[in-house]
Amino acid sequence: MTRSFLRMGLLAGLIASFSFPSFAKVNYDLKNTQQAATVNKQIFSNKLLDIMHKVSTAKKKELTRGDVLTALIENQLLGEYAAKRFGVNKLVENNKVVFPPDIVAEQELRSVIQIAFDKELAEARKNLGGTLDKNISQEQAIKPNEWDSFLPPKDLLQLEIKLTDAGKAAAQKRTLLQYSFDDKYKGFVTLWDVYQRQNVQGRNEVHSRNTDFVQQQAREIVVHRFIDYWLATQSKLSEQDIKDIKQALTYKSYHDGFATYIGI
Repeated sequence: MTRSFLRMGLLAGLIASFSFPSFAKVNYDLKNTQQAATVNKQIFSNKLLDIMHKVSTAKKKELTRGDVLTALIENQLLGEYAAKRFGVNKLVENNKVVFPPDIVAEQELRSVIQIAFDKELAEARKNLGGTLDKNISQEQAIKPNEWDSFLPPKDLLQLEIKLTDAGKAAAQKRTLLQYSFDDKYKGFVTLWDVYQRQNVQGRNEVHSRNTDFVQQQAREIVVHRFIDYWLATQSKLSEQDIKDIKQALTYKSYHDGFATYIGI
């Protein structure tokens, strides 16, 4: 028996022991080409299955669409149960050390899009000149004599690595670069944009006054925003398609958090 099936069996057994109603009505309508399955009125579209199958087979080529659909359903049912029984805070790591949960969710969505639509994104970048360098302008790295206006005084004792309220306000006003993808989609990246997306290691780099790290992270944010731009303007995915992907990723995080929480 594989580790995956063993874990599924253990999880199912635990759910049964918690007196959770395990009945789930699963329907497969072979005449509906838009739907892969319906579970307790939750629709799993073929578009979602196509995307998640491509992402899954990027790591494990032997996985079938049936395998991926089974995983989606399992994540949905177990994740939904775990969130109701234990609460999301027990399932999703959220502390001063790790990346903030909302940033993790953004990263996971973009990762799915990058893998599922790699060729389309490459073509979109090609249309913009091959890289995003030409879309970036007005780069202004932090100068050595500026850091004191953002960071806490060196003699300030802190229980965690963070900016003061004054430092946060100053960071929000400090633009690191500007970008433009077309006449409508343009913007800028601030020091605060970079800072709030860091885990403790990243924040430590900022507090160490690592200008190169900060600027590299600012450019990475431009890549992220390009993916968001493409998703909104060229992907042809509907709002429901994007919502379905986000929901699938959310329940996978609950499912995985549940397995970790109970020690499987």
